[in-house]
Amino acid sequence: MSIWGRVLGGAAGFALGGPIGAILGVMAGSAFDKKKQRSFNYSQISQDQKQQIFTISFIILSAKLAKSDGQVTNDEIQAFKDKFNVPKSELTKVGKIFNEAKKDVYGYKQIADQVGELFNDNTLLLEEMLNNLFYIAASDGNISVNEIDLLKSISQSFSLDETFNSNVYLKYECFQKSGSFKARGAINNILSSSEKDLENGITAVSAGNHAIAASYAANIFNLKNKIFLYKSANKYRVQACKNYNANIAFTDAEKAFDEVKDAEKQGYKFVHPFDGAHTLQGSATLGLEIIDQINDMDTKIDNVLISVGGGGLISGVGAVLKQYFPNINIVGIEPDEAKGITDSLKVNQPLQKVYINSIADSLCAPIHMPYSFSIAKQVIDVMLNISDKDMSEAMIFAYKHLKLFLEPACVAGFAALKKHQYKNFKEQNTLILLCGSNIDFQSWNSIVAN
Repeated sequence: MSIWGRVLGGAAGFALGGPIGAILGVMAGSAFDKKKQRSFNYSQISQDQKQQIFTISFIILSAKLAKSDGQVTNDEIQAFKDKFNVPKSELTKVGKIFNEAKKDVYGYKQIADQVGELFNDNTLLLEEMLNNLFYIAASDGNISVNEIDLLKSISQSFSLDETFNSNVYLKYECFQKSGSFKARGAINNILSSSEKDLENGITAVSAGNHAIAASYAANIFNLKNKIFLYKSANKYRVQACKNYNANIAFTDAEKAFDEVKDAEKQGYKFVHPFDGAHTLQGSATLGLEIIDQINDMDTKIDNVLISVGGGGLISGVGAVLKQYFPNINIVGIEPDEAKGITDSLKVNQPLQKVYINSIADSLCAPIHMPYSFSIAKQVIDVMLNISDKDMSEAMIFAYKHLKLFLEPACVAGFAALKKHQYKNFKEQNTLILLCGSNIDFQSWNSIVAN
């Protein structure tokens, strides 16, 4: 997908409708861009771009031809050469690049496994992905493993259908920049703020995912920052924030929001993790993508399962989906030990203090806010609660079936679908949002082992 359709669409949208118009314009620009003729001219791209293209293409190709073992053989190299008429000298280089990269347990070998398992044996889909991949790299010269999500953001997981007695579709926000959907709200907050608002930088508070997203956003916009990160955050999340030049202050859920208020008094712009129009607009872009992709697939989604922490994701996504598909069933998922929205809905007001004690720290919002709750209560059709055991079992399930190491919050949809196999899910099309996953193997293993 070319960046120009997004830039022009966003600019036009902003001129016509402010920040909301900008989001819609970006989406419209992306949709327009899809209509352009896709072509790949080997001679017109740089050596670095060729290296990126071939490395990622080999991931996809080898995962298919080598049956997800991540190994590149001479036969696969020849098949690739024949398919795309690539000079032999280039293939030799790329084979070396891939075989070095696959040694990294968190690198291409894992992605090869994921892609191979995810796309099963659909050769036509593989060819379309490769064509799209060439188009993206030739257009903007920037290709990464995260763009696998752009190539096929919603994928039907045939291996899951039989397990859950429902036609299961997955939306992979775990492949997002910064590792979760949170980047959407963080970036939109910054884009929607004045230079004066941002002159002293931004502040954010999080158990991990929003902290990483805010750090990422501050880094790309070159802003000062003060990131309040829960002491319970795993080492991977701490390091991810540091990689984006975060100024970290460790805190805990009980006093975190009070510390953010002090930072605001110092001039920092607060980027809320789950409340406010700009945060929810960011989440709403996910809903717009889903609408676009559902229409592209020419299918109907009956149910959408969404993990719920503070409520910003389900509010933003639900608000958009309900406008386009009024009969779609928006299902929120919360842990038994952090069911703030479930309890807030019962009393028809956002709880100011929530009991939290779950392995799904990303879903452990200690408080709920009036704005996001006012939208959530209008779009949520049902809330389902799950146990920590349900989620740990779902983490193992996701690894076995998707070859993905996912954090508890990300697998909440799997856990709920297994635990609450309602008859209205039977033989219907159910979309699960894999909201994000910033977890290292040691933390993952510790959770499933216990």
